[in-house]
Amino acid sequence: MQLWWQLPWIPAILSGILILIGVLGAGYFFWKKAREEHYDLWEVFDGLIISGIAAFIASRLSYVFLRGEWAILLPKNFIQIWNYPGLWAPAGLAAAFVFMGWSARKMKREMFEIWDFYSLVLSWFLAWYWLSRLAIGAAAGISTQLPIGVLFPQRVEPAHPIQLYAGVGFLLLFRYLWWAEPRYRFFLWYRSKKRTAKSGFLLSIFLIVTGILGVLIGFVDYPFLRIFDFDVNQLFYALLFFSGCVLLYVRSGQLFFVKKEKGKNEAPFISSTPGA
Repeated sequence: MQLWWQLPWIPAILSGILILIGVLGAGYFFWKKAREEHYDLWEVFDGLIISGIAAFIASRLSYVFLRGEWAILLPKNFIQIWNYPGLWAPAGLAAAFVFMGWSARKMKREMFEIWDFYSLVLSWFLAWYWLSRLAIGAAAGISTQLPIGVLFPQRVEPAHPIQLYAGVGFLLLFRYLWWAEPRYRFFLWYRSKKRTAKSGFLLSIFLIVTGILGVLIGFVDYPFLRIFDFDVNQLFYALLFFSGCVLLYVRSGQLFFVKKEKGKNEAPFISSTPGA
């Protein structure tokens, strides 16, 4: 693998191709779902583009502020991400969903319905994004002596290919969400014995799986920033996991700490015995 990254331009070209696959695929899948639901395609793609721009700006600014690298706040250095690399993915993820929710309200659509489709295409894009990072040898994990370790550029010991872990994880997540999207409304446990199921299932699963991936990868990755000896990234992804669990419970129609009163909303009993 070390020889691969020594090739001129080829790793960078492959990385660009992988990113392009992620962007085009995400656009296609979002267009397909929007067309099936008879959305205004121009408004949908406006929201998709704005959320992407917001995610980049938020992840870049948060990285600068949290790492205290004030010098790259200069406009020129802020834009030249290749010379001054650094993004904080959690902030970008949060901004993307916030602006996509704003777009849903602007279109007068249910936010959870839009967020469901967004979760589907985002899992696809994130898979190819992480694989593109692997192609150029960026964002490697901590050193390891396990057989899966890879000798990345500017490293003297094999390291965990966390880009591969994340890429495969998000591809599997996308595959499940794509399978579940037309079927989850018929999951009896999710419908809670109701005739119809609420949207939000795909978003919940996305948050849960992304949270698990983030926490697990955090054990083999360098900490982004420590607060009271806890990695900020792992704290964020743990919160993401619990948020997904709560959202799944609530959207399934369950009620917290509420017990249905016995006999309430039940038809009165009428004896069929003559003379009773």
